[in-house]
Order: sequence, then structure tokens, then C-alpha cells
Amino acid sequence: MSITLEQVKKSEEITSYIRKADESLSALGFTEHRFAHVTLVAEKAGYILEALGYPARTVELTKIAGYLHDIGNLVNRIDHSQSGAVMAFRILDHMGFTPDEIGVIVSAIGNHDEGTGVPVSPVAAALILAADLSERLVMKKRHRLNTTRTITCIAMFSAIAAVLHIFDFALPIAPSFYKLDLSELPVMICTFYLGPVSGVVCEFLKILLKLLIKGTSTAFVGDLANFLVGCSFVLPASICYQATLSKKGAIWSLTLGTLVMTVFGSLFNAWYLIPQFVKLFHMPLESIIAAGTAIFSSVTDLKTLVLFCIVPFNLIKGAAVSVLTFLLYKRVEGVFFRRKKNADSQ
Repeated sequence: MSITLEQVKKSEEITSYIRKADESLSALGFTEHRFAHVTLVAEKAGYILEALGYPARTVELTKIAGYLHDIGNLVNRIDHSQSGAVMAFRILDHMGFTPDEIGVIVSAIGNHDEGTGVPVSPVAAALILAADLSERLVMKKRHRLNTTRTITCIAMFSAIAAVLHIFDFALPIAPSFYKLDLSELPVMICTFYLGPVSGVVCEFLKILLKLLIKGTSTAFVGDLANFLVGCSFVLPASICYQATLSKKGAIWSLTLGTLVMTVFGSLFNAWYLIPQFVKLFHMPLESIIAAGTAIFSSVTDLKTLVLFCIVPFNLIKGAAVSVLTFLLYKRVEGVFFRRKKNADSQ
């Protein structure tokens, strides 16, 4: 009596191999090679040959090849088609398939990888087409999920950043009109996950949301400064972190971001921000310098104001955000990827 796909599905050995292969791939970030995937490939491959008028037994063998085609992932993702063929040979022989049927199924599995496989038989050709179609459907679904997830994450982190941006406070080391806030923390976490572009978008939305909630008190000059200085912090940190993706890399990335922000922010204050405040609010430069002198007697001009007040201010801000980011980003990452895995499994 010929063995059918339904009998293959009931095999505890095969079920265990497919489940373990999926667990191995999940550890590598793949979440689409589970039972739904192999079942879809089996159905599509069988449908192709059935539509072309091939005998019912050939169609059934094609479905079986489709169901078993990815068990080689249990060994390794690399060359998994060849590993799967070797595993399938032993399984099918043990189940009682004939040598001819084993040969048809094993050769199809061993050649199903579109990049390296060859359509050595109608069964192999149908399996290649079905596996490729399934991969394309998965990638399309994953792209939709990833796009939605990215937009959701950016929106969430931007909203948190906007709220934190509102709650600012002065530091005793700088004139009182310099306010410290922790709004760069969610932006930095966002850019660590999603990359530099998402970080810049998050930074922009933070400013936009803050303007909608609270408005501007600096004729947008301070808001522009906050955006540019924030980008000078998150961009280098994100670019550096994306190249390493490690805790050690995170430390170096955050340190780099802090230093770049300190240099850029200090120069930007001296060359643009303070002169604009003087111009827009008719605030004498001497009054701004005097505010710094009241804190540090060494402040006598614009350069020393930047050196003794603005540089330490930016260093403290960068250090505070960096420490909090380092302590929190992996914990938030765990929540993010658990949700991602759950979404992918639906």
C-alpha cells in the first residue's frame, strides 16, 4: 500500500525534526519555516503537477517532498537542502517507501534551493517553484509587518520623547535659560533598534509633537537647535552601534555620540544660537556672559562661556542619556523582539 502525505504528517519523528529545525532557525532570526510553511509548499508543489496532468502518485510524492524539504535546517541553514536529502533518505527508507520513490523525493529535496538546485525532475521543478513562491509570500508579509512595526515604534518613541522634552530643568553649571531634558533617551533607543534614519525621523517628530503640545517660546530657534544637536548625538552613536551590535560597541557608540554632540553643540551655540537669541530677543551679549560669570568667575567672554558652561552642560546631558540607554535598551529590546516573534507567528 502506498504511503500518503497524511501518514507522513503523523510521523512523530518527522514532526520532531521539523519542530527542532524551526527552533534552530528561530534562534537565527528566521520565523517562517514552521509547519504552516512546509504545508503550504507541499500543497503548492502538488497543485503545480496536478494542474499539468501528472499521475496522482507523482503528485503525492511531490507533496511529501514539499513537506520534508526543510528538515535539513535542523543541521544547519547552510546547505540545508543536501542535509535534508540525507535525512529524508533514512526516514523514507524506514517508513517503507520504495527505492524509486525515495530517489524521486530525495533528489527533489536536494535540489530545491533556487540558488544552487537544478530541476532534475518534474517533482524537483515543482518543489523549486513552490518553495520560491512561499519565500516571496513570507518576505512580502514580513515587509508589511516590519513596515507597520517600524512606524509604530517610531511613533511610540517620538511620543515619549515629546513628553520628556516638556519636563526640562536647569543645571547650576549653566545660565538658567539652558534647560536639560531626557528626551534623547527614547530617540537613542529607537535609533539603536531601527537605524540612523529612524532616529532622525523620531527626533523630528519629537520636536513637532512638542510644538503642537506646548508651542515655541524661542521663535523656533531653540527648537531647531534641539533638533540639530539631538541629531549630532544619535546619528554617530547609531551608525557606530549598527556596525557592532554588541554591548562593548554600545559603550563606544554612546561615548562617540556624546563627544560629537558636545563639540557640535558648543560650536553651534557660539556661532548661531546665542547670536540669534541676541538678535531676536534684543538681549545684550554682555548680559548672557554675565549670567555665566555669576556661576563661574572664569567666564569673561563668549568663548569662556562656551568652555566653562556649555561644554560641561552637553557632557552631562550626553552622559546621563548614555548611561540610561545602556541600562535600558536591552530590556526594551527583549520586549520588542518578543512582540515581533509573536506577530510573525500569526
